[in-house]
Amino acid sequence: MGKKLRLLWGGLLGATLQYLYDPQAGKSRRARLKDQAVARGRDATRMIGRKVRYQRGRLRGVAHEISTTLQHEGDHDQRATVR
Repeated sequence: MGKKLRLLWGGLLGATLQYLYDPQAGKSRRARLKDQAVARGRDATRMIGRKVRYQRGRLRGVAHEISTTLQHEGDHDQRATVR
């Protein structure tokens, strides 16, 4: 089974190289592949940035909730000691 698998991978690699380095259209195919890879990288960077900003906002919201809850508990404690 290993020999057949290596033969299959070798054929796949050879076909891919032939496709990308074809004398007539290989240059444009490589350029298009590069452009697509750059675009995918840019999209991934933007998506990560959006997710980071979203999580940052959520953390700020939780921090605000905690601080207001603690402030209100402090107000309640002060009222209890005055009575």
